[in-house]
Amino acid sequence: MKRIILICIFFLRSISSFSLESIKVNNGEYLIDFDSLLIKWKSKDEDIILSSSQEYSKTKIIYKTEREIKIERKDTIILFNFFDDYISVKGELKSENFLFPFIRFEADEFILPLKNGKRIPADDKIWNKYLENKLDKAQGSSTFSMNFFVVKSNGKYITYTYDNRYHNEISYKDKKIEFLHNFSKLSKNNEITFKIYHKVLTITESAKLYRNELIKTGKFKALKEKIKENKNIEKLLGAPHFYIVGEVFFSMEDIKNFNGFFKTFMKERENKNSFLNLLLSQKNLTVKEFENFIKELKVDKNLNLYEKRTLVRYINEILYNESVNGKFLLLFF
Repeated sequence: MKRIILICIFFLRSISSFSLESIKVNNGEYLIDFDSLLIKWKSKDEDIILSSSQEYSKTKIIYKTEREIKIERKDTIILFNFFDDYISVKGELKSENFLFPFIRFEADEFILPLKNGKRIPADDKIWNKYLENKLDKAQGSSTFSMNFFVVKSNGKYITYTYDNRYHNEISYKDKKIEFLHNFSKLSKNNEITFKIYHKVLTITESAKLYRNELIKTGKFKALKEKIKENKNIEKLLGAPHFYIVGEVFFSMEDIKNFNGFFKTFMKERENKNSFLNLLLSQKNLTVKEFENFIKELKVDKNLNLYEKRTLVRYINEILYNESVNGKFLLLFF
């Protein structure tokens, strides 16, 4: 009985290995199951999944050369080009959409271009919950600020770049990422090409790869070019940056000497060009209420707990007011 089981296991493994197409390059080979779009990189020391298996669908091979294969799968034309350091996968318009890549393998970290970029541990429960809500079939052009993302797995920073940021849907669930490109008949640019780099050792290398992609395609702009288009960018050079975390700019606990803080506050009111008077020049209900509150305070007396809390609350409300944010930023430009 054991012998029969062993024979069956060996037979199944043989079938599995046989279904994978091998494309050999320097120092390794790409293994692909075209019917499920499973893509792996294999060398003497590595066996890395680059895109996980999808639903089985019979594939038709249109043509095949040593380093290039074109197939038709689910009415989508897919062109594969194989290089030593990366694989290129191009989806062409024929069906409604193209699901690729399909990241369902074990990952240690995700580096996603959310605003300035976020490095996210795969086992962080808070981040996982956030991403599930944020990337619930999110539109890639509005969610990702750049056309690349990175998955750290098996000690490598697998880097995915793509050339079309429009008509993409990105989903995240249970530490898995799905990337869906919709072919719009109204858009002239319907195709999408992914490049998957599998030999990257650091995040810095990933960023340089993306930068080089922009340079090759003529989309990279040097700082001088950006300044020509928008002179305000020059004001940012050397300017301090403040990152506010939480619901307030500061709290009572942040002020060591409250009475000294209050005396300085009242002196600033006498300076017509001070930032404080700039804030108080805004015509809104909060500022009016704040000014009425200040009139009731006496400089020569210590503030009580209620007065301290109210003063801090009003300052925070004014700083966070959207009508003030523009002027607030101008002080640093």
